[in-house]
Amino acid sequence: MSPPSTTPDTVGFYAVLSRKMGNPGTHHTIIFDSVKTNLGNGYNSHTGVFTVPTSGLYAFTWSMRLIGTEYHSAQLVVNNVVQGAVFLSVTGGNENVSGSGVVYLNAGDDVLIRTTSDNQGNIESDQSGLTMFAGWLIK
Repeated sequence: MSPPSTTPDTVGFYAVLSRKMGNPGTHHTIIFDSVKTNLGNGYNSHTGVFTVPTSGLYAFTWSMRLIGTEYHSAQLVVNNVVQGAVFLSVTGGNENVSGSGVVYLNAGDDVLIRTTSDNQGNIESDQSGLTMFAGWLIK
């Protein structure tokens, strides 16, 4: 199904990690490589960075799935400044954590999700639970 007709200031993206990411390390940008929606063409599936095409108030959400004995923290970062973070520690289970944030951004600002130094193991993503990143212009 194609998206409805949009105005030039319609901005929204939704991207998922297409497979598990092996032990990504510290301050690693998570590259959500499978793009489902990219109105405004601000999200780059090669770098994992959303470059704001239109100034305004934006909402973001992200999730992370872990299995077994993994733990990770993932941060919402705007122009190298942390705007939000989530943490999940799993000991023998299979769980997801999600975060969200609302920020005013200017055209050209960069937004991404990255790991912190508090991590161990893989970040999982499959049909049972996707690791994802989405954002949209509110106004």
